[in-house]
Amino acid sequence: MRIPVTFAVGLPVRRTRPGRVVTTLFRWIESGFQASRFRALLEAGEVSPPAPQHDGMYGPRLVRALRRLRIG
Repeated sequence: MRIPVTFAVGLPVRRTRPGRVVTTLFRWIESGFQASRFRALLEAGEVSPPAPQHDGMYGPRLVRALRRLRIG
């Protein structure tokens, strides 16, 4: 989507956590919602489910569970 964005005083958006998340989400949309793009966010701990719902399942552990269930 090539949206030029900076954060604060010219800091490249990719150097911030929100910037990495937004950038990866845009790439995920551009790729036709490929599961690997979203899994990368989960594995890196950049996004996680809301606390009451994840019951300790986040990051690599959540990704492994989704793979075992053949989800994504």
